[in-house]
Amino acid sequence: MEHRHDGRGGNYEAIIISDLENNFDIILLGNNYQGRIFEISDAIIAILKNQTDTLPQQ
Repeated sequence: MEHRHDGRGGNYEAIIISDLENNFDIILLGNNYQGRIFEISDAIIAILKNQTDTLPQQ
């Protein structure tokens, strides 16, 4: 079971992801809004699950 919650205010953005089945939590905080926090979190999840994924390009 996975739960995600995100938020944004001005240039700040944040996301928290809890994966109970795989026993990990991810918290990302940013102070320069780029709109890529979901892509970055998906890449981190793939790494933690030993799956392949690509990091977002700039």
